[in-house]
Amino acid sequence: MLDITILSDVDNTLRNSVGETNSDQLKPLLAELQQGNTIFGLLSDTSCDRLIDVAASFDIHSGPIIGERAQVVINGSPDTPIIFRPSLLTAVDYLKTYLPLLIDSRFKDIATIHHLTDTYEDLSHAYSLVEKGKITIACYYLRHVSLSFFFFNPAYTKNPTHDPLFIKFKQLLGWFLRQNNLQDFHVEDHEGEHYLQLIHSQAHKGSIIPWIVENYHPTRIVMIGDSMTDFLDAPDIIQCAVGNADPRYKELCQIVAKAHYTAGVYECLKRALAMISH
Repeated sequence: MLDITILSDVDNTLRNSVGETNSDQLKPLLAELQQGNTIFGLLSDTSCDRLIDVAASFDIHSGPIIGERAQVVINGSPDTPIIFRPSLLTAVDYLKTYLPLLIDSRFKDIATIHHLTDTYEDLSHAYSLVEKGKITIACYYLRHVSLSFFFFNPAYTKNPTHDPLFIKFKQLLGWFLRQNNLQDFHVEDHEGEHYLQLIHSQAHKGSIIPWIVENYHPTRIVMIGDSMTDFLDAPDIIQCAVGNADPRYKELCQIVAKAHYTAGVYECLKRALAMISH
């Protein structure tokens, strides 16, 4: 049998943005695949701590947990993450120390601010912090080499990135990076989302492929995702998109599901396996 490694994004792919699933068929298929020669792992921008919980909820146990846009991997023991850019740890520790002071000084009079050092970022958790009618900022510091932030203004629920205060917050983060010679990081947000993240400007998910090849020796690699950050610019990857994916990403994929997120992952898997078997 072929040795296949399947990697899946999580948010808006394996499940929707608030952690809901829409298919009961995926878990039995994953169980069947993992009993054979198929490795199934997670590849996401989010923290490995969060991905461990997601993997447990789907009974994913055969493959690696790859977080922070392929900069951190847990491959076996949860206590021993592999960090591919360890030099970034010092920079991020500096950010964790001094950014809270800066954010408080500029926003404490207009927003409820939460600095979270032992809680991983999760949209449902972030929404639980929102108080009616109030601006809420949640700063998540549990990651290793990147940081994430949630900015909610009730006046801009549908288009948060157009909010002047959101823009001001993003500019403040960028200013702090420049002032402290941390230009290797950049502030990243996405249209219509309340999240921002500070992440290394050269981080990309495709950088994990050599490590996957060295450690798992797959005959074929399948990637399932929903956005341009999920495109692995490497040869011989079967690239798959769930039905709710960015149209630009869909154009780059060999397989595009009709179904959304969880059901879309199931559809992508069935079609990718059929493609490989022929």
